[in-house]
Amino acid sequence: MNLNKHFTVKSNWQIWRILISESDYLVLESRDKDTKEVFFHSYHLETGKPLFENFQLDEKYYVGIETIYKDILYFHKYPKPDLPNHKGIAAFDIVTSEMLWDNEEYSFLFAHNEKLYCFKQGFDERYFYTVDYKTGEMLEDIGSDYRKINALRMEADRQNNFDDYIFPKLDFEESEFKPLILDNLKNLEVHGNIEYATFDNLLMFNYHLKEGGEFYTNYFRIIDLQNHNTLFEEALNKKAGSLFTDSFFIYKNYLILLKEKDGLNIYKLEK
Repeated sequence: MNLNKHFTVKSNWQIWRILISESDYLVLESRDKDTKEVFFHSYHLETGKPLFENFQLDEKYYVGIETIYKDILYFHKYPKPDLPNHKGIAAFDIVTSEMLWDNEEYSFLFAHNEKLYCFKQGFDERYFYTVDYKTGEMLEDIGSDYRKINALRMEADRQNNFDDYIFPKLDFEESEFKPLILDNLKNLEVHGNIEYATFDNLLMFNYHLKEGGEFYTNYFRIIDLQNHNTLFEEALNKKAGSLFTDSFFIYKNYLILLKEKDGLNIYKLEK
């Protein structure tokens, strides 16, 4: 198994969310921690080429991503800065970088069978609707039928497929790989939990060392499970004031590493 650096992403702001579309478009939400402005970026995983970078909506602050469905990015806004509730739906085509539609009245629930399920908040209950995922045209008025919505949501959840993803595990203390990892890290004073994942004959994990007094460094390491040799190591975050989690994951044969909060290193895992 060979590890080849594919491409890197460097943002001017902290990366807040990482999503991947059905056609392997990588989408990032980043935020300026000082001004609170939000920026969006997209790259094709296969080529590493950007589709758009530093894209902003008219609302530059109180906005976020709901989901990606069929290569369409759905945004939400907030009714008030101090309220966590989502309001409004804006549909943006990742491939063409075109805003398809925007509806301020509906709030997003979930996507299923080429429809978006959404609601309007009444005085004491919600009223549910379906809209066309491409056009935003209203298709069905479901009323306040919670049972129907809950059944459809469960069906949609069952159809969501995460088989292409490998996320790091947190059960280190019970892991069969604990002895190997500890032996690999012998003589190091590790702080916090160790997250790990396996891919083919590779064992990947990240850990923290306290370096420079009060700060931590988050390291990522790969071990060959056949000969127990270290194949790769990289410092992902230096001078961190706290212990990091969710520093890496695997999608198909892509290893995605979060670097210093504002960057990504993407590697291809190939035989």
